Amino acid sequence: MKKRLLFIFTLISALLIFIFLKKLSINDPKQIDLPSLEEGDKRELDKKEYMEDFEFVYNTLKEYYPYFDINKKIYNIDWLANKKEYKDYIGKSKNDIDFGLRMNKILYELNNDHTQLIDQNQALDMYLTYYKVPEYNWRHDISHIYEKQNVRKRYNLTNKRINNYLKYNDYKQTFKENEIYNLKGNSSIKSTSNDNVKVQNINEDIGYIKINKMINYDKAYEDQKLIKNYLKTLKNKRALILDIRGNRGGDSNYWQEFLLPQIIDKPYTSKYYNFIKHGKLNKKVISQEKYQEGVSRLLSKTEFSNETEEILSKFDYYKYYTSNINPSEDSIKFRGNIYLLVDSSVYSSAEMLASFCSETKLATLVGEKTGGDGIGSDPMQIDLPNSGYVLRFPKELGLTASGKINEIEKTNPNIFIDSNPYDKLSEQAIIDKIIELENQ
Repeated sequence: MKKRLLFIFTLISALLIFIFLKKLSINDPKQIDLPSLEEGDKRELDKKEYMEDFEFVYNTLKEYYPYFDINKKIYNIDWLANKKEYKDYIGKSKNDIDFGLRMNKILYELNNDHTQLIDQNQALDMYLTYYKVPEYNWRHDISHIYEKQNVRKRYNLTNKRINNYLKYNDYKQTFKENEIYNLKGNSSIKSTSNDNVKVQNINEDIGYIKINKMINYDKAYEDQKLIKNYLKTLKNKRALILDIRGNRGGDSNYWQEFLLPQIIDKPYTSKYYNFIKHGKLNKKVISQEKYQEGVSRLLSKTEFSNETEEILSKFDYYKYYTSNINPSEDSIKFRGNIYLLVDSSVYSSAEMLASFCSETKLATLVGEKTGGDGIGSDPMQIDLPNSGYVLRFPKELGLTASGKINEIEKTNPNIFIDSNPYDKLSEQAIIDKIIELENQ
């Protein structure tokens, strides 16, 4: 009897361990096998259904969206007060595509580039990106949205399309891994690039790396190889320019886990706050990201401005956390001056990099004020009940330890210079300024 109980206990323990490990593991998209899409009637929705979807979007944002007050302050738009005008506009939708365009035009008035209906080109990448996240993580739940029949029909998410996408990316990855970059030179390097990164020497003393997007960390093999080989040539240079002008963001792991750790010679730390509203949609985020109650109690202990406190008082939970970036084992431990080139297009995870460099004094920022919305984690997503469109929007408000709301203040450069990043480097005033500083 005891042996039997021991066997049952061992079996249950093994099963629980298996389930636990599975929830922690990264999911392989190649294992996706979705049910066949139901054929059904592919009719266009009627006016009543369009209006219901609008009401769903309006009520969802009313409950969870963090930036209404900021939109009023900066752009003088009271989005919630414009409900009747928006409803009338949606009521004129001619078909599903027209409805999607009209919804995005309405959402555009929130002046936030993380707030829109996901388009056809984004949907498949969104599904696979969040599918790979471990199952316990709230982000993985976003992938289940794209597995709903209504959403799959809207975005044509079939096994065949998914498999073709994965095969194409496998081919690209294999091709990239077989490329060899010849970067053995020093000041003789004129320019080397791929679709996302360009590296070159400005002169014998200054290196330069241009990054167009913070692409997904697990797809950044080509960037990593190119940048790592180039960095090896920079150890004795006096300065390094990191150019993220025009970078709209992507995956913050790009710079947190790879770029900066490959360069820096010591740890850098910065502290931030995030504020979020309660509700079913945010429940798992609040739990997993360790948000706390007591916003009013927190505000009584801080020295934020009255205007900032008024905005923050409308939130229910907050967290105070530290962002730490450490040198990697193979870092070049660069001890020269680092310059970060920024402009108004710098956004999202690229904005996070700008804010981090500004707060820690890791780099001198040169250029124009950035675009903002960079302190926080992934935007929330939810599907509209009738049309199957997926709505994306930011779920939290972020600010620096000193009380600067990132969506309002954004990040100011240390040196303001208007510049066109598309001009030749040799003709850009922003580059001339850095050369001048280094020659002083």
